[in-house]
Amino acid sequence: MIVGTLTYMIDLDGTLTTLNDEDFAREYIRLLMKYNDGFLEEEFLKNALFSSLNCLLDDAEGKKSNFDRYMDSFAKISGLDNKEEVMNFFLNFYGTTYNEMKKIIIPRKDVIEFLDYLENRKHRLVLATNPIFPEIAIKKRLEWIGADPEKFEYITTMENSHYVKPQIDYYNEILKKTNSKAEKTLMIGNDDEMDGACEKAGIRFIDISFLRESL
Repeated sequence: MIVGTLTYMIDLDGTLTTLNDEDFAREYIRLLMKYNDGFLEEEFLKNALFSSLNCLLDDAEGKKSNFDRYMDSFAKISGLDNKEEVMNFFLNFYGTTYNEMKKIIIPRKDVIEFLDYLENRKHRLVLATNPIFPEIAIKKRLEWIGADPEKFEYITTMENSHYVKPQIDYYNEILKKTNSKAEKTLMIGNDDEMDGACEKAGIRFIDISFLRESL
């Protein structure tokens, strides 16, 4: 039995929300295509989007952030002149059309209330969402479900992460940055492959996928 102050890593999509990764991705792409509005040819945009995501799954050296790796890859594949143009494209999207995602982001109220329980007992909270989105996009999703971003000691984002799920280094990086010990850390999530990979880093996995239909 683990006692004392613990670090709880908590997934976002499908854990704090009812929306699974597949449905989220489908709506995200639809809105991105809507925002694009001829800026890039649709096939070029889709190819750059998926190829750049795959780039993050490649072995990372840990020197460049996910944000820089993604933007560099997208600029190269899409044929845009520079990374600055790509950054503006996405950040403007997150400030406008992306907000339409709010209507399908439904909170798991029981899990969010459990965060309050943990916080009141002085446990440490880390939002361990797959860092394939920038900070602005992740914090908006938290706000939409009524979860204060300030509740979390650390939030994994594109900007501060160098690895992605299910890479073991993703979990090791969180442990290092939060000065947490694996044996005093638990991961709460709904995906055995992505979240359950924490066990390779010595972190106990709590699978709440069984709550999908009950909450």
